[in-house]
Amino acid sequence: YVKLVEVLPVNFLLRSPSEQRNIIFAFMSYLKIAPGNMQFKIVSKKADIAEYIEKIHEEARLETDERCRILQEDYARLIQTIGTKEAITRRFFLIFEYQSYNRNKNPDEKEVYAYMKSAVQTAKKYLSLCGNAVLEHENESRFCVEVLYQILNRQASIQETLDKRIQDVMAYYRRENGEGSIRHIPVAELFAPATIDFKNRNCVVIDGLYHTYLFIPSHKYRTKVPAGWLSLLINAGEGIDVDVFFFKQDKVKSMERIGRRIRLNYSKIKETYN
Repeated sequence: YVKLVEVLPVNFLLRSPSEQRNIIFAFMSYLKIAPGNMQFKIVSKKADIAEYIEKIHEEARLETDERCRILQEDYARLIQTIGTKEAITRRFFLIFEYQSYNRNKNPDEKEVYAYMKSAVQTAKKYLSLCGNAVLEHENESRFCVEVLYQILNRQASIQETLDKRIQDVMAYYRRENGEGSIRHIPVAELFAPATIDFKNRNCVVIDGLYHTYLFIPSHKYRTKVPAGWLSLLINAGEGIDVDVFFFKQDKVKSMERIGRRIRLNYSKIKETYN
């Protein structure tokens, strides 16, 4: 069982040092009580400014003052010129797994629902201290399907809306299996890409788009990094997604490893002084 929530970001680098410190401590406090298996996903794609441009044109048509109308049309041209080259939208997601307290592999759905709801409320509380807001959606199922559709169909989702995809899938099932098959359509059919190619070891082709991956294992991170160090990756450009995974470690084993490392360092210090 996996829960996906969308988080509105804040510009950390523009905050004052005291605000940055408060954000860091609030985020640290959340990580201590966050679900054991958790992922932060940042999706970047070219912004769709067509609707915004159309809204400006519509307001210009209703404008009675000729000078204001000229300014609105000029503004629309400016947005179109800059936006087609530089406008990028980024969406931030928090994803976590259901974590059973008694290691029950077949939990009751009510138990899972209660856990997920509680985990989301906790995330809202602590992330609000960081200045972030967790978005709520009236239809959670629709929200999840739409996000997966946009992630797995980077090219098709630009040309075809989710509603159009749903209509196409329903028409296909109706044509192939009859009207009664509509209610049995698997939800994965709504966001599954048309093609996935794993033949090349250096890349994956999904929905006709080439994807490659850079993986940084946990033991390759520096022990200390400056606050906001991921901003360079997040703002690297269109089509670059950033995923950060957190896994809960066994406390006893972690303490043993730390103890061994301390004893080893202590021995090296003694050898140095001798």
